[in-house]
Amino acid sequence: MLSMSSVDELLDRMLTLNEVAYLLHVHPSTVRRWEKNGQLRAYRLGPKNVIRFKRENVSDFLNITNGVVPAGSNPS
Repeated sequence: MLSMSSVDELLDRMLTLNEVAYLLHVHPSTVRRWEKNGQLRAYRLGPKNVIRFKRENVSDFLNITNGVVPAGSNPS
């Protein structure tokens, strides 16, 4: 279990697949599926194409799935 300071530290940098799964309380395969379907923006980095997520993208994903329009978006 991570302490609150550890969770805050995770949110200050790009997150791994497992970190996002932990924060969202879902299995890593679920996060991978969301990324593959374009629901959650991810970045592939380095020669191994490791997957990383920006905190803002995870936050926007949560807002959208909870019916909240992200800041700066134009609701249609």
